Amino acid sequence: MDFSTPILNMLMNSRRSHYDPIDDQEQDIQETVELNPRHTDDDDGPPASILVEGEQRNSLDDNPPIKYTHSQQDTPLPLHQHRPVSRGMSPYQLAMWKWVNVQNLDKFLQDAYSYYLNKGIYCIVLTKALNLATVGFVFLFSTFLFGCIDYSAISHDGSLSDIVIPHCASSFSFITWIWLLAFGIFYIYQVLTFILSLKPLVDMYRFYTHILRIPNTDVKTISWEEIVSRISHIRQSNPLTAISSVGVSHGPVAKLDVLDVANRIMRQENYLIALFNKDLLNLDLPIRNKLLKKVLSFATSNGLTKTLEWNLSFALLGHVFDEKGQVKAHILQSSSRGRNVQELRKRFAILAFVNALLAPILVIFLLFYSFFRYFEEYHKNPSSIGSRSYTELAQWKFREFNELQHLFQKRLSLSYDDAQKYIVQFPNSEIAIIARFVAFVAGSFAAVFILASVIDPDMFLHFEITPQRTTVFYIGVFGTILAVARGMIPADNEVNDPERLLRRACAFTHHLPKEWEGQMHSKKVHAEFSRLFELKIAIFLQEILSVLFTPIILYYSLPKSSPAIIDFISQSTVHVDQLGYICSFAHFDFLRHGNKRFGAPKDAQNVKLMSEDGKLEKSVLNFKAANPKWMPNDQAGSIFVNKMSESIMPSKRTMKSPEMGLGEVYEDEREWDNNERRESDQGVLKMFQQFSFSRTRTNNFPRPF
Repeated sequence: MDFSTPILNMLMNSRRSHYDPIDDQEQDIQETVELNPRHTDDDDGPPASILVEGEQRNSLDDNPPIKYTHSQQDTPLPLHQHRPVSRGMSPYQLAMWKWVNVQNLDKFLQDAYSYYLNKGIYCIVLTKALNLATVGFVFLFSTFLFGCIDYSAISHDGSLSDIVIPHCASSFSFITWIWLLAFGIFYIYQVLTFILSLKPLVDMYRFYTHILRIPNTDVKTISWEEIVSRISHIRQSNPLTAISSVGVSHGPVAKLDVLDVANRIMRQENYLIALFNKDLLNLDLPIRNKLLKKVLSFATSNGLTKTLEWNLSFALLGHVFDEKGQVKAHILQSSSRGRNVQELRKRFAILAFVNALLAPILVIFLLFYSFFRYFEEYHKNPSSIGSRSYTELAQWKFREFNELQHLFQKRLSLSYDDAQKYIVQFPNSEIAIIARFVAFVAGSFAAVFILASVIDPDMFLHFEITPQRTTVFYIGVFGTILAVARGMIPADNEVNDPERLLRRACAFTHHLPKEWEGQMHSKKVHAEFSRLFELKIAIFLQEILSVLFTPIILYYSLPKSSPAIIDFISQSTVHVDQLGYICSFAHFDFLRHGNKRFGAPKDAQNVKLMSEDGKLEKSVLNFKAANPKWMPNDQAGSIFVNKMSESIMPSKRTMKSPEMGLGEVYEDEREWDNNERRESDQGVLKMFQQFSFSRTRTNNFPRPF
């Protein structure tokens, strides 16, 4: 069940792709396109304390080419002008013109990844259009139910025309008309945004189809690694194409590898991952009264909801990053610290006021939207009310640096089965006994009513068990009670091994605090894991309540974290040639953030910048698992990956570990070599799982989590 509403989806995806116009003169070319780097702002250079020298990037080319030879071009391709002359240009030439003139490579790669993630142009258009239709339907239908129905006129022998108020709009109050006007303006804005997003979407379709040679039907099945490989290939052929955002150095152009692409796509998300890893965000309600705090503990147990997450991202990322996606220069200046802190606090306060103003409207919309969407699901399958999902806070804690969304969701999906089985390993025996009795009674009533309806079908529709309640009604009631009660009864053949199940789940979540070691059978660990893997119905209720509590958190709690946020971002930002400013955790900098307890070559010089729970080390291994051909460019990273690989996966493996889901383990080195290319991706993922939970005491490296 996805609790994100279409309104939040539209707000979070409101950014549009854009291609900045180029003011160069048109050039007539036949077979060769000559490219010149273009600068729009001066680059004064980063502070020396956070500079990562270009020599550390081994992928730099000594003599970067500046020409791109077209083998498919039949007619001259005009470049460096405000708009391409589409007349006489083939689709390939038009797509190449767009690629040549991309100014913001970060935004372009983010759009390319979004295109891949959302399964191509037709799925994207349908999703956005139907989101708009859903919002419009919920608004109009709820307005009709509230303002155009005379509920006092409802009778058993009446019709719809008897209860519909004619010309009901004329009886609307002034506040209702204000609400209608506000929604109309918002809806028209979203429709215009959708229409304007179609042209960049078509441009991305052409890029995939004509430049990358990936038809729309293949976008759903091709791997992202293959797409990155093709983009890297055309980048190498024309290295000065698509120069990145303003603020990066324009020396020799580096090869665009998978780490560069991930850093550009997740430049902003990496900072949020680091902030959650360091627990620098105060998301608690400012309540000192213990009794009141306990009463409201359910509403705040999640810690983070989608509403609060959107506001946090809007306030924080909008303050730190400019329109080009680069860290603003004044954020890194110590002399501007006070001004930056005050500005961030001001943004939180403004959003608190806006959320308080919109809270009643959002609550009503969420209630109606959720009722329309989930009623049928629970009606058909009442037992699904006990299904669970990871909370928003858990997902931010589980996600690794530079881990793209599709890889992260795949990893979490692999943990669901074991996580669900672990939860039911701790049944409430008293509740189970009561549930068996309730299921027996409800099943007995349901069986009698169904049997009576089979014998006499007329009884099914007209026989009243109680006044105005027929057999049909009570069959539905007792059937629902029966399904819910059965969901509370553990299976008779359930094997009780909570530690094994939790370890299997944590092999994919990458979250196993040291406090859990030796306590995985305890109710305490079960309760802590349950707060991360919460009931979906509880998450839904917390989302509703969050609309009311978000303004309080934004106004009172988060501003207290502003100084720590600004200091952390300033201290954990580095400048990398060809990339610009990025989070140093995402640069996989062991010297700055390493932890020897988790296998790093050495500890970080500043303990405050050391990643928590081995987040950096796990991120490197996770990135290596997802990209087997990638190797760190720095010495510390290479030593770490090589030693971990050698200690975990020797060349000759003689043991099988079906318990850990490692699959086949080849005893013959030659057999491994023959299958290495075919199973390279799976092999490194197996390495990561084995590293996580199968290390013996004789190993030189401690367990990372």
